Amino acid sequence: MITFIFDDNNNQNDIINGIGIDNQKSPVPYCIVSKAIRDFTIKECIDDTPGLNYVTTSDVTFSNNNIYIYPVFVTEMLNTFGFHVFGSHLDNIIDSIFKFLPENIIQQARVKKLYIAVFSICEGKAYNYENWSCIKEECKKYGVPESQILITLCGNHTKYDVENATKRSKLHLHLNYYALELNRKIKSGYVELLEKQDPVKQKHYICLNSQIKHHRYHLVSNLYHNNLLKHGFVSCQSYSSHLDNYAEIDNIYSMKEKLRKDGADIQQFIEFYNSLPYTVDVLTRDNFINQLHGAWTYDPNPQTIFCSGYIDELYKSSIIDVVTETALLDNHVNFISEKTFKSIMFKMPFIISGDKGNNKELLRHGFKLYDMLFDYSFDDFDSYIDRNNAITKQLKAYCEMPLEEFADRVKQDDVQEVIQHNFELLSSNKIWNDFIDSLFLRLGVNKPI
Repeated sequence: MITFIFDDNNNQNDIINGIGIDNQKSPVPYCIVSKAIRDFTIKECIDDTPGLNYVTTSDVTFSNNNIYIYPVFVTEMLNTFGFHVFGSHLDNIIDSIFKFLPENIIQQARVKKLYIAVFSICEGKAYNYENWSCIKEECKKYGVPESQILITLCGNHTKYDVENATKRSKLHLHLNYYALELNRKIKSGYVELLEKQDPVKQKHYICLNSQIKHHRYHLVSNLYHNNLLKHGFVSCQSYSSHLDNYAEIDNIYSMKEKLRKDGADIQQFIEFYNSLPYTVDVLTRDNFINQLHGAWTYDPNPQTIFCSGYIDELYKSSIIDVVTETALLDNHVNFISEKTFKSIMFKMPFIISGDKGNNKELLRHGFKLYDMLFDYSFDDFDSYIDRNNAITKQLKAYCEMPLEEFADRVKQDDVQEVIQHNFELLSSNKIWNDFIDSLFLRLGVNKPI
C-alpha cells in the first residue's frame, strides 16, 4: 500500500517557494498558498486507485508494510531547492522547500520511511538535470537521502521527456496537472451543465492572452492588421494595463527590440500596441484569480462556482480556439497546458501558436489534430514569426466565411470525430494511471491489479 500524507490544515502541502501563480513578481523567503492548487484533486484520484490511500499528519502511524509519500505542490520547480531565480527582477537566492516542511516529515525521510514528492504545478521553465546538484546540497544540509525525493513535472517538457529518456526514469516522474484538473472537472458533471446552456455562436474564434509574451503580441498584432479582431473574442494587455502577473520581457522597449531582432515589422507592432488593451475576458484586480483559473480549476461542486463564468460563455460562444501556449521559444520545449486542454474540455477545434512542434506534440499523447481544418506544416517552421503568419492566413480564410457556414463545417462528422476522441481521452483515467504506473515502477513495487 502507498499512503499519501496530507496536512490537517490543507495549507502546508500547497506551498510555493519563490515565483508563484498568485504572486509572481514577489520573490519571498516564505511560502504562499496558491488558489490554483487544490489537494482534493489528488485525493479523489487516490480514492479511485487500488493500492493507494491517504491520511493526515495527525492520523498517520508509520508501518513497515506501507510506503509513505508526503506530496508538496509548488509552481516553480527551479525555485524549490534554492535554485538561482531567473529574471532580472527576481535575481536572488531563496530558501529551499525543506525549511517549510513539518519536522516529523523530514525525520521520517531521513530514516527512509517516507518520500517527499515535489509536484511542479506549472508549465514554467523546464526542470534542468544539471540542477540536481542543488537538490543534493539541500538533502545533505537537512540529512535527507536523495533517494527519498520524488520529482514530478506537472507541465509538459518534451525536450527533457524525449531526449533524456534514460535520465527521466531515474530523476523524475510526469503528471500533467492541468489535464488532471480538467479531467476531474469533467467527471463532476461540469461540462453537462455548460452544454445545457447551449449559447449561440457569436464569433469565429476565441484567443485569450493573459501574460505578456512576444509570440502572443506578434500573433494578436497579426489579427489587428488583418482586420480579424471583429471576428473573435480577443484579450491582450499593454504593459500599463497588465495586472500583477509575470511578464517574461518586462518593458515595452525590450519587447520592441526582441520583436525587431526576430524579424517582426516594428511599425506595425507599434500601431497595434497603441490600440491596447483588449479586455473581453474582464480581468480585474478583484476577480483576477477566479477569472484566470476558473475555466480550468476543478471544484467538487460544479454548481457553486464558475459554472456560468463569463470566460466559459466566451468559449461556448466561439467556434474554434486560437491557443497561444506557453513557449520557451529559444529552447523548443513544447508545453501542453490548460490553454490547450480547455479547448478539448469545451469540445472545440483549436490551433496552437507556441513553440516549434507544439501542435504535433499532442499526437505523442494520443490526441488527434484537426487536419481537415488546418494545414499543420507550419508547426515545423523554426521561426514563431513564420508560424504565426501561417496561422493568421488560415484563420483569415475561415473568418471570410459566414459565421453560420463555419459553424456548420465544424459540426460535420470528420471534425466531430476528432472532438469526441480528444474529449474522451481527456475524460479517461489515462493521465493519472500513467503517472501511477511510473510511480510504482520508480518505487520498485508491483501495482495491484
